[in-house]
Amino acid sequence: MKRTFKVHKKAMTIRLTKDLVTDGFNGELEGYSNACALILLKPNTSLDAAVEALETTISDFRLREKMGLQS
Repeated sequence: MKRTFKVHKKAMTIRLTKDLVTDGFNGELEGYSNACALILLKPNTSLDAAVEALETTISDFRLREKMGLQS
């Protein structure tokens, strides 16, 4: 699911939406990043589960590209 987040100019923070917090994205989140992506994991998410979720997201990106849709 595509989400849009803004970085607060002064605080340099990103606020998560209430539904994400309700879904378990709260407390201390692990984050992984590279030059073009940031991945946040729910607390207690195994790396195997994270890889499976990322593979699903990558498949969705490829389908959207094939269909001419924006990611």
